[in-house]
Amino acid sequence: MSPEKCCYILYSGNPSKNIKLSLKLFGKQIPYTDTSVFLGIKFDQSLCFNSQVEFIRSRCHDRIVEVK
Repeated sequence: MSPEKCCYILYSGNPSKNIKLSLKLFGKQIPYTDTSVFLGIKFDQSLCFNSQVEFIRSRCHDRIVEVK
């Protein structure tokens, strides 16, 4: 495991509670992120998949624009 390749996210039903922890791995700080990707699916703090839907929408839009 490498702290440079890791990040952490807190899942909560209330994303307004912006809690950030001081997590360390091998003495180096692990950065916080708002979204994470696992097996190609983007997860956000409230698990409502808004970032995944926006990602798919933008990719579809880019492909439609390329075809025209």
